[in-house]
Amino acid sequence: MKTNAETCSISQNDEWGPVTLMQGGFHPGCPNEAELLAFCEHDLPGWKRSRLEKHLGDCEACRESIAMMVTLNRTHDQDSQELGAVGEDLIRKQTARIVAIAGNDEVRRTKTTETRGAGSTVPGRARTVFGIPISSRLMLATAALVVVLLAVPVVFWTQFRPSPTQQAMQALVMATRPGRHSAMLVSGIPYAPDITTRGGANSDDLMFQKAESKVKFALDPSASPEERHTLARVWLARNEGNDAQNALALLNQIVSSGVAAPETLNDIGVAQFDMGKYDEAIVSFNKALKRSPGFREALFNRAGAEKASALFTESIRSFEDFMHTNPDADWGAEADNNLRTLKSLSPSLR
Repeated sequence: MKTNAETCSISQNDEWGPVTLMQGGFHPGCPNEAELLAFCEHDLPGWKRSRLEKHLGDCEACRESIAMMVTLNRTHDQDSQELGAVGEDLIRKQTARIVAIAGNDEVRRTKTTETRGAGSTVPGRARTVFGIPISSRLMLATAALVVVLLAVPVVFWTQFRPSPTQQAMQALVMATRPGRHSAMLVSGIPYAPDITTRGGANSDDLMFQKAESKVKFALDPSASPEERHTLARVWLARNEGNDAQNALALLNQIVSSGVAAPETLNDIGVAQFDMGKYDEAIVSFNKALKRSPGFREALFNRAGAEKASALFTESIRSFEDFMHTNPDADWGAEADNNLRTLKSLSPSLR
């Protein structure tokens, strides 16, 4: 009887990646654990998924691996406990199962014979891929335990994998790192210099597309306010075409549903500012500050909107209030430059 590795239909020259160990089967043609997990979570591109499905039709080891992943993940979801609490019972059950499978396989192997020379026969023995005989049930139990322990990190990775909104924000931070596309500051995004006066240079369209793709599902009204707000942030940070209008519509829907967090109100003001509605933007920033008086983004943005409305005295006061929040050096430097400009326009306020 052949092993799973020997019966695998995929060529050893296949480019799945590193050698995989699951259920006792080694083979360089098998996909690695990350790809099997992506297959379970429907994260593989279509061509690669079809290729893996064909592989699974001929490779029992990989089918067992996927079954293990599904079992581990389902057990975790049902228990809703710490991962460490799941391990002991799961390891005991899985170890017993693998030992039973391996024991039955060994019995079958010992009954087979291999013909050598002219009719001489010797009993067949189970061997590992390294040619080492396996005859001890303790060794099999240890191997089973190792297999389960190797699978446990997969559960950890699944549990702590970033959510779509977190992945979108990570991509958005990278997209805006060279510079922001609005004079305003979108909530939740680290400071970046204003590049709007330089024609939007260094735009990372690929990262904006990646961020948008992660939360595009939030167009559905059933999405959570956080998911919908993240999509609005992507549009505001990109600030192209109808992005500001689309973001404003989405943010207004969030507020009408009863969620009016300072971050939401601030970003409504950002959208209004980018649409040239400076007075409305000031009102929105004031609403955000009423809920959170020390909210840096809203303080900075209100000052910028007042400057755009030629309310120089109010803008100076708002920038000074912002400076009192002890902003980071980059934020402080931009605010200070604005103060210098404003005071040059209003000599009586120097």
